Amino acid sequence: MEAFREIFWNIAFGSLVLYTLGAAALGIFIYAIYRRFRLWAVGKPDKRWDNPGKRIWDFIVVGIVDGLFHRRFFREPYPGIIHFLIFAGAGVLLVGTALDVIDHYVFHFISGNVYLGLSFVLDMGGVMMLVGVVMAVIRRYIQKPERLNTVLDNAVVLTLIFVVVITGFFIEGFRMLIATPEGLSQPEFYSHPEWARWSFVGYFIASFFAGLPESARLAWYIGLWWFHAALALGAIFYVCLSFDKLTHIIVSPVNVFFKSSRPKGALTPINIEEAETFGVSKIEDFTWKQLLDLDACTDCGRCQDRCPAYLTGKPLSPRKVIQDLKTHLLDRSSALLVAKVATPTDGGGVKSLIGEVILEDELWSCTTCRACQEICPVFVEHIDKIVDMRRNLVLEQAKLPETGEAVLRCIETRGHSCRGTTLTRTDWTSGLDIKLMSDDSNVELLYYVGCAAALEDRSMKVAVAMGKVLKAAGVKFAILGPEETCCGEPARRLGNEYLFQMQAMKNIELFRNYNIKRIVTTCPHCFNT
Repeated sequence: MEAFREIFWNIAFGSLVLYTLGAAALGIFIYAIYRRFRLWAVGKPDKRWDNPGKRIWDFIVVGIVDGLFHRRFFREPYPGIIHFLIFAGAGVLLVGTALDVIDHYVFHFISGNVYLGLSFVLDMGGVMMLVGVVMAVIRRYIQKPERLNTVLDNAVVLTLIFVVVITGFFIEGFRMLIATPEGLSQPEFYSHPEWARWSFVGYFIASFFAGLPESARLAWYIGLWWFHAALALGAIFYVCLSFDKLTHIIVSPVNVFFKSSRPKGALTPINIEEAETFGVSKIEDFTWKQLLDLDACTDCGRCQDRCPAYLTGKPLSPRKVIQDLKTHLLDRSSALLVAKVATPTDGGGVKSLIGEVILEDELWSCTTCRACQEICPVFVEHIDKIVDMRRNLVLEQAKLPETGEAVLRCIETRGHSCRGTTLTRTDWTSGLDIKLMSDDSNVELLYYVGCAAALEDRSMKVAVAMGKVLKAAGVKFAILGPEETCCGEPARRLGNEYLFQMQAMKNIELFRNYNIKRIVTTCPHCFNT
């Protein structure tokens, strides 16, 4: 006789109740996603459907490398292992449940060695989840790293996962002690212990209760089965109705699919001529993708640990910025869903996005280095949000720090961002015999030096080294010299998109005049212009 088990053994109306409540849970889930979709749709348009073929391929690659193999998670071993154990364990149990449904309703194939092997794998999946939950509890409630923002929902989620898995194991153990499906005269634990041992956790639990009377074993089995079912479905209801952290299972992959396809460091431009307002001053001024980011964020704090501003005591935490924006979005959700846009009547009790929800000091502390985005496992885009709020401060409210104002003034009046310098753009070329485009424009490429490399003592070494490398390689190149002006990217990151575009147009015109086709630069700001 081959090993097997019977689903819903001795559970009256089990399948009817379970699938009815399951359908209800599915309905609630669809409604929760729909309501959230409406909230995201309040945001401004954002063209994220570009190049669908490449986007799908990138999603598949990221899904395999960062999803299945956890590349980004394992950059930090302990939390990476936690997430992998819970993720992989849940995946195993989900696949096992799907196979059970196919076996029960489509065609029977789970028997014999297949059944025994699947029993072992499913128990391993459950153990992985339990170990992951225990490690998560130790990290969150004993180690307590500064970056973790522990709230009640974290305890609820971890408790639900732990209890659902534990009760599943207890049901497995009592099934071995009481279930006698057709073909078995005695329960599996007594008649075929060689089968039962493959479900090693259930077998271990069963061994403690083997001496109970049959009526007690049956009562425990039925009671635990209904409790487990109710708890699992209740967990789904809770997750859907509260849209809690576990919804990142759905939202984060969507966010990854719509991640930016722009080059790293590139910022979103503003159409100065057509824009009615500049930057973001209200939560609904963000794009739908930026609002989606807020729900995709898992509040893991990796960005905070990598932020140089936070690490040097500045009042900026990328994690807190995203979470504060999310809280504000939820506080405004009812009004936004009813009116689609903010109305004058709801302004009295609404917090100001800039100044109350997000402090100005937080915005000006950001160096826009992208360390937060590089480490984020779900590709949340922090920088665009911060720059958009800066744009509103600078272009709409004329507010910026004194140091930032001095840099902008220097770019406007002197064509570079290095205020106070007495150097010229050609001083670094002394003794190198480097051509100027004005003297000979018949060259292979333009070396666009940038402000820092030309005008700061320490950075001039970079320009000198690059010039020597190009000459040693036999590259025919030239520089603009006195004609070179700032790329404008520092102004853009400070929020002055207008000044950036003015500088960009000057440079484009200059490049056209010299018929420049190829440009090389050592400055990251120039590169990202």
